Amino acid sequence: IHPVHGASKNSLNRVKGQLDAVPSMIDERQYCPDIIQQIRAAKSALQGLELEILEGHLHGCVQDAIKSRDQADVKEKIEEITRLLKW
Repeated sequence: IHPVHGASKNSLNRVKGQLDAVPSMIDERQYCPDIIQQIRAAKSALQGLELEILEGHLHGCVQDAIKSRDQADVKEKIEEITRLLKW
């Protein structure tokens, strides 16, 4: 069973709002450090969202695989996490 990511969608909408503000800030010729701060805020929020979804995966999908004692499924989940960490 896959985790529910409803709260993650709310976070993603907030990130979209932060990113949508950047072109307006550029058009309005706002102060460069303010634009950079806005970009960094969106970047940080995305990183938080990534961690939140990863934690859900670990506590849901990976934990279920371990409980099932299906070694092939456990191996697959470990390989998934390894691939994700290499990005």
